[in-house]
Amino acid sequence: MFVNLHKAGFLQGSVYARNIVIQPGPLTVPPSKRSLASPSFRIIDFGRAEYKLYHIRNAIGADASERHKRWLNLYDDFINTVGAAEAEKEYTVTVYDDEDGEGENKKGREVAMVMGLEKAEWEKLCKAWCNWTELVMEADSRVQVTLGAGYHDST
Repeated sequence: MFVNLHKAGFLQGSVYARNIVIQPGPLTVPPSKRSLASPSFRIIDFGRAEYKLYHIRNAIGADASERHKRWLNLYDDFINTVGAAEAEKEYTVTVYDDEDGEGENKKGREVAMVMGLEKAEWEKLCKAWCNWTELVMEADSRVQVTLGAGYHDST
């Protein structure tokens, strides 16, 4: 329940037993056939919730985020074949000041790249993922403590 909430980009912000409601379940059957033998849970009180879906995009910039998504789509098979560790190896590309890279005396510059992003942007992306993971893990640990305490309190 909280994992799906986190995947959607939300942190509930007030994880207490009083904000997790236990009701007869399962919800797939008519109300007259539900029981607490198979409980269903709901999260309530989103007054302190934070929407963090764009946390990573905001950390690295919208353009870098879009470039990375396009790179992932283009090289998805490559990543699956060689593995993420190989795909994350640094490589160098030559960037020209003009669009086509043609013409006399055009000097290109070497740019370090990782998974479709300049290395500095890749490092920011990794840091943003780490920050997001820490936020979610912290919220998840509070959820586990709360669910344990809340479930025992209600029995």
